[in-house]
Amino acid sequence: DSLRIVIADELDTMGITKGGDVKSLLEKRVNTFWDTAKICLSSTPLNESLICKYLEMSTYCKYFMKCPHCGEYMTFELDYLRWDTVGDGIVQNAWMECPNCHEKIHNEDKISMMRPENGAKWISTNLDADPTYCGFYLPSFYAPVGWISWKNIAQEYVTAAFTTKGVDHDMMTSFFNTIIAKPYQIGSTNAQDWRILFEKAMKSEYTRQHVPNWVNIITTGADVQKNRIDVSVYGWGKLGRSLAIDLIIIPVEDNELDIPTSNAWEDYTMYTADYVWVRDDGLPLKSIANAIDSSYKPDNVYAYQISLPKEHKNSLFPVKGRDSLPGFMPFRKPVKTESLSDAYYLEVPVSSLKQHLFDHLAESTRDKTDNTKPFFMEYPNDFSQEYYQQLYSEVYVKDGKKWMWKKIRDRNEILDCTVYNLAMFYHMGFGNLTAEDWDGLSCSQSEYLKTEQNKQVKKGPKRNYSKGFKL
Repeated sequence: DSLRIVIADELDTMGITKGGDVKSLLEKRVNTFWDTAKICLSSTPLNESLICKYLEMSTYCKYFMKCPHCGEYMTFELDYLRWDTVGDGIVQNAWMECPNCHEKIHNEDKISMMRPENGAKWISTNLDADPTYCGFYLPSFYAPVGWISWKNIAQEYVTAAFTTKGVDHDMMTSFFNTIIAKPYQIGSTNAQDWRILFEKAMKSEYTRQHVPNWVNIITTGADVQKNRIDVSVYGWGKLGRSLAIDLIIIPVEDNELDIPTSNAWEDYTMYTADYVWVRDDGLPLKSIANAIDSSYKPDNVYAYQISLPKEHKNSLFPVKGRDSLPGFMPFRKPVKTESLSDAYYLEVPVSSLKQHLFDHLAESTRDKTDNTKPFFMEYPNDFSQEYYQQLYSEVYVKDGKKWMWKKIRDRNEILDCTVYNLAMFYHMGFGNLTAEDWDGLSCSQSEYLKTEQNKQVKKGPKRNYSKGFKL
């Protein structure tokens, strides 16, 4: 039949027919009326999804509304959904958190938010698309009040994600396909894995800046941005057991990075090489290896490295990530710029270290794990959800024949800083220590506690967190 208007619902259940791709076959039906024809494709997506493929090629419009608190435009997303649980995973309340002002938005608030007269509108998120190829994405968060609620959605997610055996992938597939309207990818490719670690960390005995007695070594990893330097601090113990001790955000004013002795660089030195951490038993610890990303303004980072006194140079390592390097050990490279000939950097095998990291994060988030296992990872109970979202900000996907790490969130500094800490662990040779070596290290530090040198230990200065960063 020759048709002018064709509507195909539940496209993903049709799959590939004997005649070929469904969309191509439908286009053949409208050839006679091509100038005035209209084809409408809609579907609940499956994991092997055609509708998502076509959606990404379209204008990909989302329904934007104004936050009732700050007036900024936002959409309803799983990343913004928050909830409280009681008992054994029973959701008591659920709400959206505005990504701009972080205020609570309740389910009933969407009645007024979604009205066009209040500014709600469809906005294209794919500006490169053909404007006549319109696509619209609408998950169940937009369901009218009285239909499925945010509390129902949160409960369905919690039921699927936190079973006694971990994630129920069949239930999670149903949740993503029917509620989120996206395909579900199993394992570390799941963009919601951060929630599992966050829920576990909320029950941790540790708080931010706490250094327990089992920590023998401290490292830092830093990411340099235009307006800040993010510094992640890790403590290491027997067989690579680790604890994220702190996150320090150093504000950077205009052109401060150009001056090796500026306030920003002085603060960075103070919070890394100079800072004294005190363990529960009174033992003072300093960071022995400090990695700082040199991808942004590398010459400024190298100039800072050259300006340091000798005792600091030995613990400061500019780094650059390189996906193709094998193993976990960074490689030293000289800086070829003549004026910076005394500087060097470490090439870090970031791809293999990320796989290493996510493997051990998965091990560490299971309910029945043993913290004596190698590379058991722990987190304090007072890091924000944003911290964990950034930690899980990349997924390992296949692009054609090549596997690669792909960002699924705009910000990934926490992931980068964590990888640099792991690189420092290997660079300093701690990956080669046996259980007996770690025991010997603990004994030698216990002996140090008995010396007079430890009687008057001063901790470093109070943290100077930047306003506006809620990590």
